[in-house]
Amino acid sequence: MKKNIIVMLSFSALSSPAIVLTGAFTLPATVQTILTNITTTAWYILATAAIVCFVYAGILFLSAQGDPGKLETAKKAVIFGVVGVVVGILAYSIVPILKAILVP
Repeated sequence: MKKNIIVMLSFSALSSPAIVLTGAFTLPATVQTILTNITTTAWYILATAAIVCFVYAGILFLSAQGDPGKLETAKKAVIFGVVGVVVGILAYSIVPILKAILVP
């Protein structure tokens, strides 16, 4: 439980500057501006989460010291990180398609 809280707090601390710098908290004028702000913020959060996941997997690999069970856990962390990045990239590519259809 403590580990999950520490991971979530560090994720929040790492992603908060990215959220503020995207300008997502300004009052947008158009739908296109809203979509751009949301996708930019989501992209920064995805990038931060991917970095945290891969660093965590690297720490697991380093601390495994040849233990097959710990190595398997580290491999799963890398696989989950890659799957998360792929899903994020696919989700990010859907937004421009919807924007082209909805916004003239």
